[in-house]
Amino acid sequence: MPSDHINEMSKYMTCELTPFSLVKLTQEYKDWMQEYMESDRWTGDGKHGEGFYDEFLAQDHFVYLGEIPNMPGHVVVAGENGRVYFGFHDDEFQELSEDEV
Repeated sequence: MPSDHINEMSKYMTCELTPFSLVKLTQEYKDWMQEYMESDRWTGDGKHGEGFYDEFLAQDHFVYLGEIPNMPGHVVVAGENGRVYFGFHDDEFQELSEDEV
């Protein structure tokens, strides 16, 4: 049964973010991504469409929806623009502090 598979996979889940919490991209990730996008290794937004990463990086916060069960360490978040983003690493996000909320 699918639920048995998800229960089995949940023991491998590693994310420490609280489900449905407000999160933001870490400054380290934003800096790294900006540097990468400006490098000659950058090949563009590819399959995501023009401007995808600019839009993604411009988000001030996201709602953390959870970890992908069969991809431990990868998360699903919803941006303030209403888009759902998935497959990003959990260590690229941090929960907002009380002051930021």
